[in-house]
Amino acid sequence: MDTIKSKLYFNCKKIINDKRPLYEIHWKDFEKLLGELLEQEGWRVQITRSSKDGGIDLIANMVDPIIGEIKTLWQAKKFKETNKVSLSAVRELSAIRERENATKGIMVTTSKLTGGAIKWIQQDRYRLGYLEGHQIEEWILGQKLSLFFNSGNQTE
Repeated sequence: MDTIKSKLYFNCKKIINDKRPLYEIHWKDFEKLLGELLEQEGWRVQITRSSKDGGIDLIANMVDPIIGEIKTLWQAKKFKETNKVSLSAVRELSAIRERENATKGIMVTTSKLTGGAIKWIQQDRYRLGYLEGHQIEEWILGQKLSLFFNSGNQTE
């Protein structure tokens, strides 16, 4: 698979290497970057229209040769480090995942999730997941996404 070579990707990589916060990028660029990273890992990605997304920013599909079609819904929260993703945001994602019959809903943030939000996700880890800022940075710097989800337990 080819590596990502977009200007956006290189700008984000530079932000991280310069020890600057990833939340400096525009929210649309954050969503686009997530799409590029997912496509790099073999997902078919659709970035939703912001006014009609129901809270979902990306829809990513993949066909696994053993289990078949996988549909994931991604909600991106571009927050400063001090602003955490709340339990209510995770519950909303859970409801939308259920309504849309998706395999999994993923909450992604440039910051962190609250303890309650993480606990909710861990209790429903087969249908919900999350990536926090430091994991996004590692992903941009070359770590494969699958390593974050192998055990079903993500670090806080």
